[in-house]
Amino acid sequence: MKKYILIFFLFLLLLPSVFSQLDLPPGLVQLLEEQGRQVAAMNFLVALIGGVIALLSPCVLSITLAFIAVAGKERKNLTKTFGIFLLGVGIVSSLFALGGLGIGSFLRVHRYEIALGVGIVFLVWAVFIFLNKTIPFFKPNKDGNDLWGVFTFGALFAVGYTPCVFPISAAILVIGNNAFSSLNAAALMFMYTVGLFLPMMALALLYDYFHVSRVEWIRKNTLSLGPITTSIPSIVSALFFVFFGLLFVVFRGTFIFNAVDPAETMVLARFGQEWLLNLGISTTLGNVLGIVLLALLWYIFYKFVKNHRITAYER
Repeated sequence: MKKYILIFFLFLLLLPSVFSQLDLPPGLVQLLEEQGRQVAAMNFLVALIGGVIALLSPCVLSITLAFIAVAGKERKNLTKTFGIFLLGVGIVSSLFALGGLGIGSFLRVHRYEIALGVGIVFLVWAVFIFLNKTIPFFKPNKDGNDLWGVFTFGALFAVGYTPCVFPISAAILVIGNNAFSSLNAAALMFMYTVGLFLPMMALALLYDYFHVSRVEWIRKNTLSLGPITTSIPSIVSALFFVFFGLLFVVFRGTFIFNAVDPAETMVLARFGQEWLLNLGISTTLGNVLGIVLLALLWYIFYKFVKNHRITAYER
């Protein structure tokens, strides 16, 4: 028995050298080398900027609709509320990158089943929003914003949100398949998600800066439709919740948006990410710069939210 075990281990030791002698197809060799190079070039800065570049693709469509849904639901303090939505999306997206720890693999395998349940939740939630009401266990804060509800919307949205597959997102998932680097992949995916949603965060900042929430048809709280009392923003938000609900139930996600590319911008986004990876930014420098940039962005948005807060009495 010991002899067979020894032979087995010798076989395992010799296996890499045997495969190294095989003549693999040139295309496969090039693909493996390219993937290895992209993985080696990954860092927080590349992930963050790569997320921004990805918005040149059709991925921006579903993010834009989610932004409108949050804006219609909350109406004010959008920088803060959409930031909370982004936090929910980022956390769940990071879990999908934990393939090596089993969490990401489980979510990917059962994604369609979970998305079906999320779609049903969105459809029910749309009724509450249409009636201008908050789900009972989501208590609004003192400014009248439903922060826990927005966070939950972001977390559930992330289950069915399907970003376009580009070199950087693919490299992050490859890193996550290794148990020893899964946590690093989760952090990279969070940075990538922040980059994806960063332009919408900038739009939310402009929304609050120009006090769009004080426009008459947005500020007006009531609109009577027979026995139902609602508002125009609530109707708009409810319609988008219905849209996402049906999308998740029928298609189990937002991937259908990825096929809508009449201007062929996906080629441009892929080229942009490959260019970014080819810059050869070192891991240490990229991670430090990425963390500094994220901290700077957080500080800017935090100071803005603090100085442009609208209370419940100003709604």
